Amino acid sequence: MIRSTLSIGILITVVIWLLLSYLSGTYLSLPQIELTSLFGTTLSRWLLALLISVFVAIQVEVVRATVQKAGKNNASQQPLSLNRASEGFWAFLPLIATLVLVIVYLRF
Repeated sequence: MIRSTLSIGILITVVIWLLLSYLSGTYLSLPQIELTSLFGTTLSRWLLALLISVFVAIQVEVVRATVQKAGKNNASQQPLSLNRASEGFWAFLPLIATLVLVIVYLRF
């Protein structure tokens, strides 16, 4: 019961977030923060670098744990037979997408 309530709450939150994200500025006037000073620009770049580093580190750990878990063939703990290569690929794909987005962002 708690799981389904939480799932519905998350779904409603995501739908509201998407609706508010795509509304025109005339419908919803949110304050905008502009960091134009040298301190703000430097701070935002360091914060961006820190957040990307943490995010990539988490993704690397997920890939490592997935490949390690998929490699074990203990039938009592793992009822499904997982293919190590395919599980590693699907866990590695978001990491590659993140790195591509960072490269695109830094180039433009």
